Amino acid sequence: MSAPRPAQLGGPARLHRHEPAECSPRAPPPRPSPSPSVPGSVDTDGLQQARTIFVLAFFMIWNFVLSNIFVGLIASAFEAIRDDHNTITSDRLSKCLICSQDMYLFNEKIEGGFDEHILRQHNALHYVFFLHHLRATALEEYTGAESIVSTVLDNAKTTTDKGTWLPVSKSLAIMHATAASASKEGGSGAQ
Repeated sequence: MSAPRPAQLGGPARLHRHEPAECSPRAPPPRPSPSPSVPGSVDTDGLQQARTIFVLAFFMIWNFVLSNIFVGLIASAFEAIRDDHNTITSDRLSKCLICSQDMYLFNEKIEGGFDEHILRQHNALHYVFFLHHLRATALEEYTGAESIVSTVLDNAKTTTDKGTWLPVSKSLAIMHATAASASKEGGSGAQ
């Protein structure tokens, strides 16, 4: 197959590469009128130059300063949330919810250690069940301890005051262990 000729492609048939130039000279194309947003030359429009400098300065300040400030604020907010979560998790795993004493104290002084303490002596669910029992029981049927706790809860002005009936920083197991070790030391010193 042969290549199609220009006449077959729909254009005029040109046999020679170089054709004579047209006789009439061409006029230069008209220059486009300057746009209002682009100055015609550097020194002609001072207001436009000031506007351009202002826009460039704004974008530079926004990109480098303000966006970093916003990113920093967001990152620090998430860091604070993460720190609070880590503090709560650490406290939950290393302190008793009821008496707020550290795990190492129970591990040193009590048989069974911290796990025994939070499962048997200061089980948080026992305290929740006790509060439910107070709500479900009539005032006339309260025992002495129930009456005292109910009075404390009813007369509390703040949420912190409602917890004054809890044994904060107190544990009978620690008190008994301390008394037993003191009596052993006293007994061994007398011999």
